[in-house]
Amino acid sequence: MKQDDLRLLVVDDDPMQLELVQRALGHEGFVVETTSSLAGAAAAVQRFGPHVVLVDVNIPGMSRDDLRGFVATGGSRARVLLFSAEDGSHLKSLAAKLGAHGWLSKSAALPEIARRLREIHTTETAASR
Repeated sequence: MKQDDLRLLVVDDDPMQLELVQRALGHEGFVVETTSSLAGAAAAVQRFGPHVVLVDVNIPGMSRDDLRGFVATGGSRARVLLFSAEDGSHLKSLAAKLGAHGWLSKSAALPEIARRLREIHTTETAASR
């Protein structure tokens, strides 16, 4: 792994979604780790040090308060984006309410998701210089 490789953590309760995103974005050059829970995500943020965390907003047993807490703590170390198939206007509003750095739709084509992630990483890298 090169220092400038974008490290991405994906949090989703659907194992097929995790595998799809990991394979597709791995082929796009991202270093991808996955987990199915916020507890796993908190540990992965510490261990893996992702630049960006994609979090599904509909994980069973996860409350909005749980998500808000993760955004607050994980967001201090990585950009946290909501990742869902829900309506874009709803996701945008929810991201603002929770303090997330933004959102991405699961229904977007994977090359579009990759492009947006690169933009976010480039902006973050430029801002830290």
